[in-house]
This record gives sequence, C-alpha cells and structure tokens, in this order.
Amino acid sequence: MNIGIKKPDFKKNNLLHDKLNIHELIGIDDIKNGIVVTDNSYTAILEVIPINFKLKSEREQEYIINTYCELLKTMRISFDIRTISRKEDSRDHMEYISRLYETETNENVKALIAEYEETVSDILYQSAVRRRFLVYISYEAPAGIKFERINFRDAERWLNEKCAQFSEAIGKCGNKVIYQRDKNQLTAQIMFELLNIKSAEKERVPKI
Repeated sequence: MNIGIKKPDFKKNNLLHDKLNIHELIGIDDIKNGIVVTDNSYTAILEVIPINFKLKSEREQEYIINTYCELLKTMRISFDIRTISRKEDSRDHMEYISRLYETETNENVKALIAEYEETVSDILYQSAVRRRFLVYISYEAPAGIKFERINFRDAERWLNEKCAQFSEAIGKCGNKVIYQRDKNQLTAQIMFELLNIKSAEKERVPKI
C-alpha cells in the first residue's frame, strides 16, 4: 500500500541553493485530525500493542488465528501492517542503578546491585529493541470518483468508522489499539520516527 509518503532525497534537493519544500521532500500535504493527507490519499495510522503469541496455549493460538481470519473477512478493505524498530533508550534506568550503587552502604547489597547492572547491560546489548506495530488504513473512494472531488469530512468519517471496526476486531485477538487525545501529535511522532530513524532515538516531536 502506497500512501504517498517518501524518504527525503537530499541529493536531489540542494538545500544550500533551493528553498526547502517539505511537500516535495516527503510528499505529505498535512496531518488533519490524525489523518495523513497527500496528493492522492487520506490515511489513518493506528498503533497496536502486540501480544506474545508463543506464550499462548495451543487452544488460545487457534482462537487468535481464527479471530484474525474473521477480522480480514469483516473489514473487506486492504490495510498495511508495518513496524518501527529501534534500540530502546535505557539510559535513565542505568543511571538509576548507578545512583543506587553509589548511595548503598551495605557491601553485600552493593555486590548484588553490581551483578544486576552487569546482567541488564548484557541483555540490553543483545536484544534491547523496541518495536512499534502500525496499521495503515487508506480511504477507498467509491468507483468512478476522482480523488480531487472527495470531501475530507466524508473521508474522515469513513476512516473513523473503519478504524473503530478494526480496533474492535483486533481487540478480540487480545491486542489493544493505542489512543491519544491529540491525534495529530501521535501521528506526527509516528511519521517522525518513520522518516528519522537515527534522530528518533534521542528526540521527540515538539508539542504541536
């Protein structure tokens, strides 16, 4: 599913001599009520909290698979599932452990803290990856209707209905959809992480 979002091509755009055109760089016109607007699409992005399928019993796994199949039949629209993977920021936790070690007076407890710190460091080094699971649902216009003639409110109403339908259906599988009062902020942060993988490890989108 192509929602019109593209990676910036900084070689193509000479930032020293040309004016920086955000639309030309990434193809996004706007974010309205959490919906990504491009030249030819309206797309809602849902963030879904995953479940640990492997820890489920055989009966539970079968139920989840059957329920997901029912979701596909019920939705009757195409949607795209993507993930954002990046290293987890554990600096605060490691600094907290260091403070505990420095202020502890009991040598036996200090030894336990030091052992714990080493164990956590090893785990973080090997597998400290945070994944965000995203579902893209794009508005599907009625047959014969050109995108230019689509009213945003109609598309928004359709997307809200499909998102609610998806959330209810995926909830039966044990997953939850993350909701935030400020939809634009959540969507902007997701887009920032998609387009700025390195920067997103340390930075967040300012309040909009």
